[in-house]
Amino acid sequence: MKTKFHQGGVYTKAPASRQMQYNMEACVGLLLTSWDYPKGDGLKERIDIGFTSFNLFTTLKRTEKSKFYLDNGIVLARKLKKHFTIGQ
Repeated sequence: MKTKFHQGGVYTKAPASRQMQYNMEACVGLLLTSWDYPKGDGLKERIDIGFTSFNLFTTLKRTEKSKFYLDNGIVLARKLKKHFTIGQ
């Protein structure tokens, strides 16, 4: 049986500051991918070589997207915001 390794990550369209990179990776232990980070493998480069945002698939129903996220261990930030208050 093949062992799967998982690590949490954050994907954002916003540019990543050095502080954000350090906080996510060194302090929290999450992988960070932003528009321009990591250099050479950010979202811009991924889109340039043909990656497409899953949210752009307009032919899928919301329930189908939700099932995909659930089946693949993906949590959207808007879901976290709905259930958690940060800093309180």
